[in-house]
Amino acid sequence: MKKFVFIVTAIMLCLTFALAACGKTGGNGGNRGNDGSGETAATETLTFSQNEERTGYIVTGDTGQTANIVIPAEYEGKPVVAIADSAFAYSKHKPDIVSVTIPDSVTEIGKNAFYARIDDLINVNIGTDSKLKTIGNNAFSGCRALTSVYIPEGVEKIGDSAFNNCGSLNTITVAAGNAHYSGAGNCLIDIETNTLIRGCNKSVIPGTVQKIGVAAFRRATMTTLTIPKSVTSIEKYAISDSAITKIVYYGASGEWDTLIKSSSKYWNMGNENVEIVCADAQTSNILVAYFSATGNTEKVAGYIAQATRGTLYEIVPQVPYTQEDLNYNDSTTRATEEQRDPNARPAISGSVENMKDYDVIFLGYPIWHSQAPKIIYTFLESYNFSGKTIIPFCTSASSPMGGSASNLHKLTNGAVWQAGMRFSATVQQSNVFTWLNGLEY
Repeated sequence: MKKFVFIVTAIMLCLTFALAACGKTGGNGGNRGNDGSGETAATETLTFSQNEERTGYIVTGDTGQTANIVIPAEYEGKPVVAIADSAFAYSKHKPDIVSVTIPDSVTEIGKNAFYARIDDLINVNIGTDSKLKTIGNNAFSGCRALTSVYIPEGVEKIGDSAFNNCGSLNTITVAAGNAHYSGAGNCLIDIETNTLIRGCNKSVIPGTVQKIGVAAFRRATMTTLTIPKSVTSIEKYAISDSAITKIVYYGASGEWDTLIKSSSKYWNMGNENVEIVCADAQTSNILVAYFSATGNTEKVAGYIAQATRGTLYEIVPQVPYTQEDLNYNDSTTRATEEQRDPNARPAISGSVENMKDYDVIFLGYPIWHSQAPKIIYTFLESYNFSGKTIIPFCTSASSPMGGSASNLHKLTNGAVWQAGMRFSATVQQSNVFTWLNGLEY
């Protein structure tokens, strides 16, 4: 009997140790997954304190040397709702932190939470279902290796200098439903004040921005910054300690002078020799040519011209198209018959001046019966595009770009065609800017 009890006891002890090794014992939640599912092991050396309401826990730091920190969604049966002030700041936690995964349960990232993690913190993982509402002052300030930022839909408050000195940022994404912040043009923008809080190395500042905020591009590694005419002031340290050597301003020289007078005198501190090139002193090698029957393609062309400083050229038919001409349900309408006729070449009113001066052509058109309108054929056959780069874009209700662009290639001997993009009628400026950011021309 004693032998039997000993054997049973030994088996139970073995099972206990095995379960503990597999993270099945629960305990302080150290082995729970990020969402409580058990799929991702949480960091076991994290420290916690209860919030004032005693309804959840706040992560206060890490006593270990974990490079990839995973914060659990629960601790001792209660949700983890916040990251404490200075919880992972370098002054408090010296070991390297390469990445941190923040569970959906966290609603607040405290001030200085990851302050001055200068060379180590690269990734901050926040889910699309995150309940995050507040990012405190200087929360990620000094995280110079951080490459991307995601702001969930529910974020209502981003504190001062939250991303100051984050010079390696290449991507800034804000959830589409966020009512307080926008990620248009790869920028972090306060919607209420139209202030650009933080830019990144691939930012294209939208024409809605009125103020470039404090240290918005500090330590950025980009060399050229383009500023639209909508900007009326630039705050201190906006380009300090950055690699920016040239600013292209959409407005005239006098408008730039007015802008600077209303800006902080320290806006370019440490970078006083930056070159300023204004619209009245520059020429562009980019042409944005487009044909638009209903205004959708024209809108996209305008966004492209704004972002690239390109010259807009509208392809205007000598005989304008009427609503009846565009009735796709009638096989006898002008547009339908032109698309059916391989030799149709509608005449164009006017021409591009000095086509030879343009090296890059953005070519826009609507999709008609799965193809580019025949007036685009007329345009391409009217000039020599040898050695030029052509980047097509189109608009449609649902039809893809399909083979519309490839069918145009044979009309432009010697031209270099890049892959194009199709946009819907509801396209936003930020969608166009995101596409442009990925191009090389």
